[in-house]
Amino acid sequence: MAKHVISIHSAGASRKVSLSEVPIQAGDELVFTAETNAASILCFGPETAEIISHGPSASNLDIAGGTSLTLSIGALAAGGHTILIQAHGWPCPTKIPFTPGGVAKIEIRPVKPADFPGPDDIPVGTDG
Repeated sequence: MAKHVISIHSAGASRKVSLSEVPIQAGDELVFTAETNAASILCFGPETAEIISHGPSASNLDIAGGTSLTLSIGALAAGGHTILIQAHGWPCPTKIPFTPGGVAKIEIRPVKPADFPGPDDIPVGTDG
């Protein structure tokens, strides 16, 4: 069981993270720490939500600026899981990547305009 600490930093309307990918196994913890001005939303696809113990009932979780949120990895499915980080108050993409098979890992990255499937889904204020 490993503990992975992921710091979330503000970059205007976007976010930066201290770890972009971590190998995972059952029992691991992911600790997300948002700096004071970096209130964020963690966006999950269904495959990733399923491996989080006491996981989110929705497809996203809010984390207030200056706070931490710990998630535990429960029953594990092999593959490339993804958690997208979005600024608070912005929508999560409707499709979040998952790559079946291979080593179990989580990719953690900010939402990019390319994550939105069409121009009507791109948040206002981006150059999408």
